[in-house]
Amino acid sequence: MKLKIRSHDVELSDDLRAHLERRLNSALGGFGDQVDSVVVRLSGPNGDGKNGDKRCQIVVRLQPSVKVQETDADLFAVVDRLSLRAARGVTHAIERRR
Repeated sequence: MKLKIRSHDVELSDDLRAHLERRLNSALGGFGDQVDSVVVRLSGPNGDGKNGDKRCQIVVRLQPSVKVQETDADLFAVVDRLSLRAARGVTHAIERRR
């Protein structure tokens, strides 16, 4: 599984990168070669005054692609929730293909 992490207006610390890799490998590693790649996009507050919430979007590339996203001030918590949602979405997409 290829993992691409893109960050805009958010500091991508080594701890956050390692956390992302661990969580996504744990959640999606069991799907093997059925998952082509995973793209994670992190972005800072969008200026709407919502307490500095940050956005995380995870796109899992397979046929069809699975996309989940959420905003929260705590990126570690968002990664935890979205990795689980992405795994459920991939499971559902694979079951529909059968």
